[in-house]
Amino acid sequence: MKQSSGPHPTAMFEVNTFTPHQTGAFFSWLVTVIHRGPCDVLVHPNMNDLYREHTELATWMGRRWPLDEDRLKNRTRKSYI
Repeated sequence: MKQSSGPHPTAMFEVNTFTPHQTGAFFSWLVTVIHRGPCDVLVHPNMNDLYREHTELATWMGRRWPLDEDRLKNRTRKSYI
């Protein structure tokens, strides 16, 4: 993606994992294989509460980017799409 998307102020891409094992493997890959490089990574669960997913439950690797939290408040994943 070449432009900002949703609450994100800059271009981003999404990776979905579906099991704890996949999530652990992805974290390991980010940390040990590619050393995250110049990328800043926001990791969050998908729980149908976009605000909590991107704020309270989020983990950042690298620089923490400001998000447009107003776009997330009182929104579910289904209502956002």
